Amino acid sequence: MTELNVTVTELVQNFANSGKDFDKNSTSIQNTDELMRLISEFAATSILLGLNATIEAAKAEVHTSVLTVAGTKLREMAVTSAQAVKDIKGILYTLRCESNNADGHIDSITAASSFING
Repeated sequence: MTELNVTVTELVQNFANSGKDFDKNSTSIQNTDELMRLISEFAATSILLGLNATIEAAKAEVHTSVLTVAGTKLREMAVTSAQAVKDIKGILYTLRCESNNADGHIDSITAASSFING
């Protein structure tokens, strides 16, 4: 029975170490939230700048100016950036959920081991 307890204890320790890795992963995911917020702000500002450039070009009645082209490209880039942020947030949400689920399983195994080891 002692050999089984040692094996279970080692197994629990490995799971505990995995839990620490999941905690680090969760922290990394949380750190990306701030980056996503900044990119979202950049995209929103870029859309406004692009619209402003296009409006100013229209006011000047210059439809083929660099200002019009720049405004259009800036808006396109901003829309692409905003979509990328949405996609990344979705991926991070999935990772966060999976990490929480795995962490919960590790906690259950640790509790069961403590019960077995008495």
